[in-house]
Amino acid sequence: MFTEIAGHEFWAPDGKTLWYDWQTPKGEDFWLSGYNLESGKRTAYHMQRNEWSIHFNVTRDGSLFCGDGGDRGQVAHALASESSCFIRGSSRAQISICRDSSSRASFIPTVS
Repeated sequence: MFTEIAGHEFWAPDGKTLWYDWQTPKGEDFWLSGYNLESGKRTAYHMQRNEWSIHFNVTRDGSLFCGDGGDRGQVAHALASESSCFIRGSSRAQISICRDSSSRASFIPTVS
């Protein structure tokens, strides 16, 4: 895809999956994606603009992701600054809990 980007890679604790920020196209459509090197399977969790983070990490069991957020000056041009997003994922759905700078929580279910 023209202007598709992937970056900010990090390993799952088991060393089998490489996770990364995937944008299709850059700055428009946001995914937290993982590629399992053993099976060749890609998992992709779709995110809304304000759920995107510059960096992500994952728990040991792979059930929870966290990010450091983003702001209007970053590639996502997110409206919520200083947000931390936590994504619990499955192959069918994800639930995001985002906290903005006022510490209000919002729950955003999405299907991927």
